Amino acid sequence: MLDLCPRCRTERIGAFRFCRYCRFDFDALDSTDGGAASGRPRAQWPFPVRGLLALGFIVAIGVSGLSTAAVPDRGSPATNVAAATKTPSVDKQVAAVPETPPRLKPAPAPTPTEPETLAAGPTGTTTKATVIRVIDGDTIVVAIGGKRYEVTYIGMRAPAAVGQRAKTANRALVAGKAVMLEKGSGADTSSRLLRYVWLQRGPSWTLVNLELVRRGFATTATNSSDKKYAGLYRAAERHARAAHLGLWEPKTKPNEKAKPTQKPPKASRAPAAEGHPSAQP
Repeated sequence: MLDLCPRCRTERIGAFRFCRYCRFDFDALDSTDGGAASGRPRAQWPFPVRGLLALGFIVAIGVSGLSTAAVPDRGSPATNVAAATKTPSVDKQVAAVPETPPRLKPAPAPTPTEPETLAAGPTGTTTKATVIRVIDGDTIVVAIGGKRYEVTYIGMRAPAAVGQRAKTANRALVAGKAVMLEKGSGADTSSRLLRYVWLQRGPSWTLVNLELVRRGFATTATNSSDKKYAGLYRAAERHARAAHLGLWEPKTKPNEKAKPTQKPPKASRAPAAEGHPSAQP
């Protein structure tokens, strides 16, 4: 007779009294509920299932405990006291920031005795021309491509007080020479060009407009819209003033002409009296 499992009716493992299919253990009989008397073995949970249940119970208890400890009751006085004890407020002393000293005005730069040189030459748009006539201290006539144009110097003017002297100085600089005309920001007309006039002497350049101001034969034009070399013009004018050149020569009163000495009139010869030996009949 086969030893069959009373639950699944399969053959049991002989001496171990254990069913390998339904995991029923016949040796673990409950002696209190009459299992031995009735001959019906008591069903028990298999070992793996019991282990998983126990592990799940332990994990559930641990998770509930952690959630309770991790989220404190912020409204409770005990929690507030504990938080205040753990993180006491500390008044930090802020170092006093020193007051910024008043900004001092920079000392004025010393006035240069000579204006700045322009060794690099013109930097704007240029045209080569030949001077064929000098009109006055700040105006010339040039030939460009067979056409004649009147050119007025930019940024300066030659006053009438030194008109002839300025014309002479201008003629000595540019008459009959090839010059470079640098265009400024002013507008030209059909018969007149506004230009900076440059002379090249070897590797160096001379701005004729500036040179006439430096020699005292012209002043800075304050109403000029082109300010490219305005700083150099002012420095050149200060140099001419300091050196008493041209316009800035000291004015002396002319000596009053001495009145001519009046010579006494010559005595007229008196006629001879009658009866004088020299008398003629």
